[in-house]
Amino acid sequence: MTGRRKNSDSAEQKYKLAESRRKMNVQKMGKHLRDYKSLLTKLIRDLAQGDDATNELALAKPTNLTPNEWVAFIKGWLSSEFNGKSKIFKEMRKKQDLPHTMSRKGYARLEDDMRKKADNVARVDVWIRGHSKKGGEFINDLVVEVVSKLEEYPHEPTSTIKNDPITKVIGPEHRGWVRGMGFGATPSKVDAEIEKDGTVRQLQSKVHSLELKVQELTNNLEQQVQKLTYIVTHGRRPNEKKETSGS
Repeated sequence: MTGRRKNSDSAEQKYKLAESRRKMNVQKMGKHLRDYKSLLTKLIRDLAQGDDATNELALAKPTNLTPNEWVAFIKGWLSSEFNGKSKIFKEMRKKQDLPHTMSRKGYARLEDDMRKKADNVARVDVWIRGHSKKGGEFINDLVVEVVSKLEEYPHEPTSTIKNDPITKVIGPEHRGWVRGMGFGATPSKVDAEIEKDGTVRQLQSKVHSLELKVQELTNNLEQQVQKLTYIVTHGRRPNEKKETSGS
């Protein structure tokens, strides 16, 4: 049984997971596992270059691994085969035309941070921030060109991914993932959520309109009741002059 499958079974035993959430749960645990291995790889490489590498590596052993498993892990991650694959992937990353600047933060956490400062945050806003350095400058000339074209379109949070600025400038989304959004987002899920939010906003608008009409009718009714009360009490309408005796 793989580590991912063990983690999934453990999670299902501890928590009640809906069927629709199980696949995403397994995918997310797999991502966390890859991130963890990546951190361990960097740690191993750094310690392996030290003067007391053997002792330092032994002390760095994670508590969930036996000494033999840790030794095997180190050997595998320092092997020429692994280093060869690592170089290939590094070269692939260098060839990316539009690299992001988020490191391991991810779009979901970035969007969450942005929403703490502003309510209306569109996918294109998150994408632009994710490709900007801390000082606000962009990572390369191509990103500058793309952002310039993105800024020509309005940034509307309610735009579907089929017609928002990113799709118009960069191109349509691929199946299974969405640029500028967090883990687990897919084109079908995102558009369904946007449509749902749009329906909710329409209903909220209609409810607000009905509330205003009800308030108007209530005010008119109160005025009529006041007029009738005045007539019954005084025997005349509010604007009529009181009749004097002998006239």
